[in-house]
Amino acid sequence: MSLYCTRATYGYFIHIKSFIHKPTLYMSPHIGNDVEEQYLLQRHDRPTRSKEQSDLMIELLDLHPDMIVADVGAGTGRIAFKLAKQVAPNGTVYASEIHSSLLRQIVTNAKEQHIKNIIPILATIKRPNLPYNLFDLIIMVKVYHEVSHPVPTLKGLRKALKRNGRLILIENRPVDSTKSVYNDHTMSVSQAKLELEANGFKFIKVIELYPWQNMIIFEKRLKHRRPIKSSRL
Repeated sequence: MSLYCTRATYGYFIHIKSFIHKPTLYMSPHIGNDVEEQYLLQRHDRPTRSKEQSDLMIELLDLHPDMIVADVGAGTGRIAFKLAKQVAPNGTVYASEIHSSLLRQIVTNAKEQHIKNIIPILATIKRPNLPYNLFDLIIMVKVYHEVSHPVPTLKGLRKALKRNGRLILIENRPVDSTKSVYNDHTMSVSQAKLELEANGFKFIKVIELYPWQNMIIFEKRLKHRRPIKSSRL
């Protein structure tokens, strides 16, 4: 695959082109509603996220210095930066996010932290916009349950993975066993299996990171049944 990335001096204009994945992707310098942007930045930079996104999770991913990895729903890049350090110097991390304001923050943070092996990608609610057949691993940290269009999203993720590539979902459990409280922002293992197995993925295993949180591991299946709509739709 031939890939190039250029950055303008002002506005952090990102131009990414893949000759395998034909669409040319742009990170727009346009800023939307100021209140919404501030909310997004505060939400993704809140102190508790450091605890939620622990080093234990990174260790369990079994990363190597030459891997190509994607963080889908990257926010401001907290996880992406940790991944980038693990796969350096020869590996690369693609940070896919639907909010351009958060992508600009990733560019700023990467520059401040001198992290050079991150590529920001502007996604849509239906497409992660990742190059095809490139990734060893794709991770979604407390993101998949928020996906409004699972079928086209999973199609894009599956095409992006290499043969036997892994898709990792980090999701809070529907019931926190330490509090016995239901949380709307959750995804059960059974629901994740239902949706992903019907859309080209093989369930590998689940790891309990915390009493309230699972790591659900899937692998790209080369042949799969016709996709079905999610029961969430």
